[in-house]
Amino acid sequence: MFVKDLFNFTVFLKNQGQSRWFPPEEVIAALNRAQIDKYNQEFKKFESNGEVTDSMQPFKKNKIIIRDNDQFILPDDYYNHTNIASIVKEESVIVGEYPAADIVSDDEWLEWKRIDSLLTPSTEYPVFRLAGGYIDYLPITLNFVKLYYLRSIVKAVYNYNIVDGGIVFNSALSVDPIFSEKDHNILVVQTLKYLGVQLRDNMATAFDQIHTLKTDS
Repeated sequence: MFVKDLFNFTVFLKNQGQSRWFPPEEVIAALNRAQIDKYNQEFKKFESNGEVTDSMQPFKKNKIIIRDNDQFILPDDYYNHTNIASIVKEESVIVGEYPAADIVSDDEWLEWKRIDSLLTPSTEYPVFRLAGGYIDYLPITLNFVKLYYLRSIVKAVYNYNIVDGGIVFNSALSVDPIFSEKDHNILVVQTLKYLGVQLRDNMATAFDQIHTLKTDS
């Protein structure tokens, strides 16, 4: 696991005389800060051009949401929408899936709701607005929507036990970041910066060597 390899790397650096010893809690706290930095950096790119970068691909999700008291409640891990599509169901049978519909602004929403408006939402062309933790929608006959969104980061966890005075890693209760393996080196470097460790040039590839030992014990 990445969290195991990262902690082992900090131990390696300590043994090489490049840093002090860091407890797992301190290493993972720095990693979670590094995750937030990386996520915010990539999300700004998404905000500027609407494109999901390679680094953000693991965060793309879609979920069918059932109407609950005339509302569609956003998923707990929701961070930001990419687009939204409606799915109409009758008696649990999908009768149609329609093209994605943009989520409109508050002003546009009010225009759609005006009685004398020339705009008429339909199941083929529904309209959605985010309002707090739920989704407003027109027409009100919709029962299900399929939301395409970017999920929030997963907080990394390094779980371990102390056995005979030593740290024994517990993979079953540990959690890796969602970021793909190609971004791991970036997270390592930023984590070490938060720990106050600057990698020497000859140490730059050492993490890769440790990371190739795929042991989870």
